Amino acid sequence: MTTKTLSEIRKILMEEHADIRAQIEETRAATASSDTARQRSCLARLASTMQLHNAAEEAALKAILPSIDAWGPLRQKTMLDEHLAEHAELYATLVEASSTVESAGAIVKLLDKMLVHIAHEEKEFLGAELLTDEMLCDGFGG
Repeated sequence: MTTKTLSEIRKILMEEHADIRAQIEETRAATASSDTARQRSCLARLASTMQLHNAAEEAALKAILPSIDAWGPLRQKTMLDEHLAEHAELYATLVEASSTVESAGAIVKLLDKMLVHIAHEEKEFLGAELLTDEMLCDGFGG
């Protein structure tokens, strides 16, 4: 088993985010259609992808985030808390998904929220300045 560099970890997670974005748009298109079976299928696939991605992301970043900078422990806690909340909302929406206007609206709202979440993660946890292979030196006090 080889150890991945921070930039390799970042690349993998960013590629997963790109796939998730594509699935979000596919789910959005399915929600706009009257094909309830397609809607449920897209939601189930998205939920599965998110579950696998979040588990991989947590495993990859769990040991890294706490020591990445002074905010590392808070970054780690925030990531874990957000993933728990995201899972709960995604699965609740999946269970309640139907062809009603109300559920379609809830699905679209959830998809929009997921896109905001991904952008937030990319800024706060996956930024190139955070997950870099370069040695960062702080010139303070030394």
